[in-house]
Amino acid sequence: MDRGSGVSVNRVELSLSDLLGKSHTDAVCEACAFVQGVDSRELVALADEKVDFFPQSFQQRMDDLLNHVGEQVCDGLPTSAAGAGSAAFVGATDTRKSPLTGLGFIRIGEDGRAYLAAKSEHYHLSIGHSFPGYRLLQHAEKLGIPNATHNNTRGHATRLVEQELVRVVNGIPKGDRERLSQVISTQEPHVLNRVLNLETGSLVVEAALKMMLARFYRLDAVSDTPVYQGRVPVILVLADHGGGKSANYHGTTTLTQVLRGMWPDLYEKLESSQTMIVEPVQINDIRDFERAVLKYDAGRYKVAGFFHEIVLMNYGAIKLDAEYLRQAHTICRERDIPIMVDEIQSCVWAPDLFLFREYGLQPDLVSIGKGFPG
Repeated sequence: MDRGSGVSVNRVELSLSDLLGKSHTDAVCEACAFVQGVDSRELVALADEKVDFFPQSFQQRMDDLLNHVGEQVCDGLPTSAAGAGSAAFVGATDTRKSPLTGLGFIRIGEDGRAYLAAKSEHYHLSIGHSFPGYRLLQHAEKLGIPNATHNNTRGHATRLVEQELVRVVNGIPKGDRERLSQVISTQEPHVLNRVLNLETGSLVVEAALKMMLARFYRLDAVSDTPVYQGRVPVILVLADHGGGKSANYHGTTTLTQVLRGMWPDLYEKLESSQTMIVEPVQINDIRDFERAVLKYDAGRYKVAGFFHEIVLMNYGAIKLDAEYLRQAHTICRERDIPIMVDEIQSCVWAPDLFLFREYGLQPDLVSIGKGFPG
C-alpha cells in the first residue's frame, strides 16, 4: 500500500490453507463437519479466506493515535484489583499504566491515558497489540483445530513450524524441500535440525544446560555412561564490568540464575564440591576467553559449554563483536565445547530472523522465544 506520506508496506494476505496446506485444512474441515454436524463447505470457505495482516486502515489508525500519546482519552478505571503479588512485585507495580486495551504500539492505561509502547511491550514484534493477522487464530478455533496437544501427538501445524524453523535457521531457500529433508535427516554434528517445543524461554535455556550437563552426569539410572563422567563441568558466561556474573541473563530457573550470580550459597556448595563451576569471561576480550579455556579445559576440568547472548539485553544492551564471537566459537569447536546462543530477545529483529546468522556463527544450540512468536 502507498500512502500520501510516502511510506509503503508490503501487503501480506494469507489464509489458513496458505499457511498449513490445502490438504490439511480440507481434512480438518471434513473432521470438523462430522464433529459439529455442519456443512463442510462453509468450513472450507473459512479455511480459504485470506486475511490482510496489515491493512491500510490499521496503519492509518495507529498513525492517528500517535497524536494522542500522553493525553487523557477516557475516564479509565479508578478502582481495580490489587492482586496478590510479592512485596517486591507490588512495589514495582504501576496500575495506572496497566492496559485497558491496545492497538498496535498504543496502549490505554487504567488511568485513561494513551501510552506509546516504545519497547513494544515484552519484546514482542513492533506491530504490537490487536495484530490483524490473529484473525486466522479465530478461524482455526472455528474449525476446531486444537491448541493443546502433548508433544508426542503434536499437531500438523506445530510440526510444520518445526520444519520452517529448521529451514530458516539454516538459510535454506523457501521451497527447497530436498535440501530441507537432507538437513533434517542428517546425523552430522553441529547441525541445527531439531526443535524442542517448551512453554517458556526459561525452560528452553534450561534444556540446553541439561544437555550440556548430561555429558557429565547420567540423566537417570539406565542412561549410558556420559562421555565426560568424572570431570568437573565448567560453564562459561559473559562477565559484567566488575568481573562478576550479573551481565548474563538466561532465564529464571534455579540453575540458569546460578549462572548470573544468584543463589550464591547454593553456588558455593556446587563449586566447593566440584559439582559445577561457572566462569565469567570478559566482554569482547578473546584473550580472556582463551585464558578461561586453557585453565578449565584440561585435567580434571572440562568446559561443558559456552552460554552467550549476542546483545546483552539486561546489561546495557551491549552488542558483542562479531570477530570476538567467531574466534570464541572456533576455539569451542576445536575443543568439543557446545555453544548455546541465547536469542530469546535478539531474534526476529535481524533480516534473517536469527542474529547469529549475520555474524556467520554456527552454534550447537539456539534458544528463541518472546518476540519470535509475538
